[in-house]
Amino acid sequence: MKGDIEMIESIKAAAVCSIGDELAFAFPQVLDVISQCSINEIAVLGVEINKAHGQLYQTEYLSRYDVPVPPAALQTDHWGGFVQANNSLAENFIRQHPTGDEHFYLLAATSWKEFRLIQAMKRR
Repeated sequence: MKGDIEMIESIKAAAVCSIGDELAFAFPQVLDVISQCSINEIAVLGVEINKAHGQLYQTEYLSRYDVPVPPAALQTDHWGGFVQANNSLAENFIRQHPTGDEHFYLLAATSWKEFRLIQAMKRR
């Protein structure tokens, strides 16, 4: 299922390829994608760095940051702070792990609408 991140034209245009339903990004363009996520209030909850081996790929790094979800983040007017906290950590992780042409980045990302949907499904 495509997420809200895949619906933003500037983000789709920055992708080097798709891995299943996920868009893959190269360095340093992935930093611009994080900025676009922030502008569009999409939280980057995690980053995965993979190395391509022909048609196969191998995960080399996974981010390990975790921003607790404050109850206020469930309200739209507090979502921006949650987005900024996550996206700042995502950007720092990427800057600490710059890669070459044979690598790509996958972003675990969610909009407020998607986040609320997941929370509602958990309650069922």
